Amino acid sequence: MSIYIAFHKESPVLTDDKIYTPLHVGKALSDKELSILTDDTGEHISEKNRTFSELTGLYWIWKNTNSEFVGLSHYRRFFFAKSPSLKMSLKKWGEFIINQRNKRFGVYYTSNIHSKRLILTGEEIQSLLSDYEVVVPIKRKLKYSVYEQYKKRHHIKDLDVTKQIVIEKYPEYTNAFDKSMAQKEVMHCNMFVMKRTYFNAYMEWLFDILFELEKRTDVSGYDNYQKRLYGFISERLLDVWLIHNKLKTKSLPVIYFKKLKV
Repeated sequence: MSIYIAFHKESPVLTDDKIYTPLHVGKALSDKELSILTDDTGEHISEKNRTFSELTGLYWIWKNTNSEFVGLSHYRRFFFAKSPSLKMSLKKWGEFIINQRNKRFGVYYTSNIHSKRLILTGEEIQSLLSDYEVVVPIKRKLKYSVYEQYKKRHHIKDLDVTKQIVIEKYPEYTNAFDKSMAQKEVMHCNMFVMKRTYFNAYMEWLFDILFELEKRTDVSGYDNYQKRLYGFISERLLDVWLIHNKLKTKSLPVIYFKKLKV
């Protein structure tokens, strides 16, 4: 079982649990040496990192590893299953009071490195996967539908083209796509843990759609943020895939380490 931690710059490795493996994503475009695994070896798409974001790491994991269970986390974002500290719980109540509850739903922010005790352990994930098929983040609540939220934040034509590709290549997923786009909640970060057989099936489906989308999109006029569109689209497609395949999922909160006090 392996959960890979996506890094793109130097940062502390917050857990020494053997289940976690740091991975430098986008290494083909970087002159930084982080002394960890890199996604530019073997079969890879590391050079696409500016548009595919952490997906270059997922592609590398798919093509170059074989652990029975596989997952992705981030150097500052991790799943957790333990009860948060009183201070973190009070901060969540504060977010509710200042009307930030929906925006930060399911995410606990901390600057305290001691909060790393909360990071999901190998024992915890093994226990969860005995009852569930996939672990994913708690969905963030939205004021609008997933489709309308994407329209407000990104170029909606890319999501429209994605739907057309789904209709052409995987018409059986159309209902799941429409259902997901109509929801008022969304998963972010492309974080999950699942059995290898599910992972391989999801990667095959996902990258078939995204590589076709890449052929049909022109990002030359996009700023650096919007150029990451394939990462943004994939966050929405994970839910489509889960809805269609009716997998038993466990949603966990995410701890986000910001400006760590070491």
